[in-house]
Amino acid sequence: MIEDTDYTDRYKVGSLRITKDNKYNANCSFVLYVYAVGQIVADVGKQVDIWIDGYKKFYGVIRSLTWELLYKDDNTKLIELTIEATDMKVVCNRRTVSVSLNETTAGGYVTSLVNNYLMTEGITAGTIQTGAQINEADYICKPIGEIIEDLAQKSGYVWGIDENGQLHFLKEPPITSLNPVVLTENGDIKIYDVKLTRKVEDYANKVFVKYADDSVAVVQDDYEIQTRQAIEGGSGVYGYVIERDDIETQTDAETLANTILQQKKILPEELQLTVHDARFDVNKSIYVNLSTFNLQGTFLITECNIADNMGIFEHELTLQRISYYKKKKTDIDVFNDIAKMAKEGATQATGKPISVESNRALTDFGAIERLDQDVNGIFTKVIYYRHDGTKFMESVLSGGTSPQYTTRTETYYAADGTTVVETRTYQQYYNSNGEWIKEVPIA
Repeated sequence: MIEDTDYTDRYKVGSLRITKDNKYNANCSFVLYVYAVGQIVADVGKQVDIWIDGYKKFYGVIRSLTWELLYKDDNTKLIELTIEATDMKVVCNRRTVSVSLNETTAGGYVTSLVNNYLMTEGITAGTIQTGAQINEADYICKPIGEIIEDLAQKSGYVWGIDENGQLHFLKEPPITSLNPVVLTENGDIKIYDVKLTRKVEDYANKVFVKYADDSVAVVQDDYEIQTRQAIEGGSGVYGYVIERDDIETQTDAETLANTILQQKKILPEELQLTVHDARFDVNKSIYVNLSTFNLQGTFLITECNIADNMGIFEHELTLQRISYYKKKKTDIDVFNDIAKMAKEGATQATGKPISVESNRALTDFGAIERLDQDVNGIFTKVIYYRHDGTKFMESVLSGGTSPQYTTRTETYYAADGTTVVETRTYQQYYNSNGEWIKEVPIA
């Protein structure tokens, strides 16, 4: 559709191409048949909507038009109109403003820009999260898109405009599960051109934490090192170094090193395949079970390239294991928060100082195991083990709906690793944007 006018009857079969990723970037091209210039109300800047089998696949604006004059066998003139369109970010980039806003957060700035300038362009506010604290910011003669991109980088956020014209500014786009759909080699959904790639980027089996006074804590996974030795020859060591001046003790440095090691010691996996099913799109998760690759798990669609193969809409997908993609609060983030609270002498909601004992789950262990990953990539169970291999503490998220769980329960175990000695429960709280902000002990 172009400006709400349906031109399906003029569409040249086989001409549609759409490329999109899970960061709200999208482009498309297609061809319409025209018998006279002016028959189709199309021009640069007009809005385009593309639907496939009842699913909206693209929303953007025309960036170029190309007319090609052809002659049919009966000498009748025929014009092929090639239309190229891009996502709605281009609208933000063509609006230049000079603003001195008095907001205190990046999200506040974005909201002001949407309400004051972009609503007239048909763009409304979607999910706009708080983002970074901004004390003062002046933008003189800057495109709105450039301003929002600067605020996103300051916040570690992504931004974009969805198929409904809503601008989102958030840590990561929401993920929709395709459950109960499962991708298998001989399932109801036919899959084509399957390719699995394991990458060495971001992999490590030995972690170094450099902390106060140039001290260094080192942890390694001997099994992983031996495995890489057998495969590659040489030492088999993949090192990763992080510097943390705010860490003061060897125990805390080893704790952080262990946490990082648990995240980095598995090679990331990327899956590419093609389906002929319009339900598949970016930011959708699906369970995969491919016996040929011995591959099981939940994957996230990060790229979707659509091509019309003479009436068959092929969806070429790129998927990543959702645990590698997600930027949810990790064990490292939790460690940093608790270390910061302890350093600043913070108190619990009860008014009592945080004790050393209450933090033992993060200092007195030799390994961490994350289990029970949900559809949003959150591991709802984390187990901390002592250096002798016995279980020390188990943390479990429950209640509510992912990702906004209402309760976190800590269960502490005696030296035998099986006898429960204490259980603590914490109520979880979220702000209006759905972001976790605090937890409070439940009496």
